[in-house]
Amino acid sequence: MQEARDSTEKRRFFLTFPERLIKQPILYTVSTQFDVIPNILGASISDRIGKVAIELDGQPDKLDAVIRYFLDLGVTVEDLGEADSIPNKLADD
Repeated sequence: MQEARDSTEKRRFFLTFPERLIKQPILYTVSTQFDVIPNILGASISDRIGKVAIELDGQPDKLDAVIRYFLDLGVTVEDLGEADSIPNKLADD
C-alpha cells in the first residue's frame, strides 16, 4: 500500500462552476469515481457561479482523468501555480 501512496502527487487548481452545476455533488463524485482526495483550499459560491481553489491528491493518470471530467462537464479549470494566488482568485469579479 505504501508503494501506491508514493506514486501520488498533489496539484492545485482554480475551478469555476457554471450555474447549472452549483448544486451537483461533483467533488464527491470525483473522490469516489477517480480515487483522488480533494482538499478545498477556498471557495466562493453564489446563485450564479461557484469558484473553488482546490488541491487534488492522487495518481497522475487519475488526476489527468479528473481534469478531463471537469472540462467535459463545463467546469473552467485553471492551474493555480503558487498558493499565494488563492485569495485573489476567489474575490468577486
